[in-house]
Amino acid sequence: MQNKSRLMPSAEEIAEMATRGEDVTKFFTNEFTVVRPIQAVNLDLTPKILRDGN
Repeated sequence: MQNKSRLMPSAEEIAEMATRGEDVTKFFTNEFTVVRPIQAVNLDLTPKILRDGN
């Protein structure tokens, strides 16, 4: 029995199929979930970290 991950190709496999000119529309359902952006994060950095951060 195949597992579900083999039934659905990865994003890279779908991209390769599209590059070869294959029809990949069956992998897109036009159903999506809106994901809100992450809120801002305050982060204090010391001057040494800023200098050494190259």
